[in-house]
Amino acid sequence: KLVRLFQLQRPRRTHLGWKASRVVARPLILGQGRMPRNKSEEFQSKTNKVLCLSGIALTFVILEIILEAASYALSGTMANGIGRLVMSCVSFLVALAIPCCGWVGAKNRNSNLLCCFGCCNYLDGCADCLLTMLVGLLVLYALGFRSMVNSCELVGEFNTNMSMMEYHANQTLCTPQLHEQLIEACSQINTAVKNATVQMDASGTKHNVNVTQWEVLLSEENCLSSMKTVTTVIIFIGVVMAIFRCCSTCFHCASGYYGMQLKTLVDKGYGTSFSDSESSNESD
Repeated sequence: KLVRLFQLQRPRRTHLGWKASRVVARPLILGQGRMPRNKSEEFQSKTNKVLCLSGIALTFVILEIILEAASYALSGTMANGIGRLVMSCVSFLVALAIPCCGWVGAKNRNSNLLCCFGCCNYLDGCADCLLTMLVGLLVLYALGFRSMVNSCELVGEFNTNMSMMEYHANQTLCTPQLHEQLIEACSQINTAVKNATVQMDASGTKHNVNVTQWEVLLSEENCLSSMKTVTTVIIFIGVVMAIFRCCSTCFHCASGYYGMQLKTLVDKGYGTSFSDSESSNESD
């Protein structure tokens, strides 16, 4: 669009009568002509969306900080875990900076802050997408492992005389080698739990691990049932995490999209003081 050097304002009614039209000089600034009404509405709509998304992200970050501080206070690791505390503070400051960039950029129509807000949200969206795929692979692995455990689990059937219940595994799916590998996995987990508790006792770290109970759960008689329970819990947690990460990916991508769209409008001169004065003159 060509920017007009002069604009003829419409007559306005005053207490003395109708005010005559007058020619007003306007600065010739490329790309900062009068904002069309539909563009003005689009700019305001995208500004409101960026403000809303930034406010939601800021609320979640503050809640996460409160929960992290509460966990430190309850666990009593505030004095021992200084390094972890410093890393948490740095990560929370970075997490707070991103929605603040969106909020301040939308309020002050700052193109650089909006660019930072949009790019960081796009990067977060990509990271969430990768995490979703990794969680999906973990769930698929847990499902395959659970099917192997189910195949080796003993199933009770009556004998030919219908007088006694006999328990046996599915010989077609559960080979002797597979059964031995599952039992060996339980034994290795039991050994790892014992070593971990010994190290925690030596360092004076408090724990609620009952070694005797773990030995019973991972014994050869209860190994398969315990593994089945563990894999079921892993699958449930994985599905919940995948759903959460999918929602987070959509949220970050929407924030990045509207942030960059608003940056483009700001770069074109929409929302500047000159455009606002033009819009107010139109309404007069």
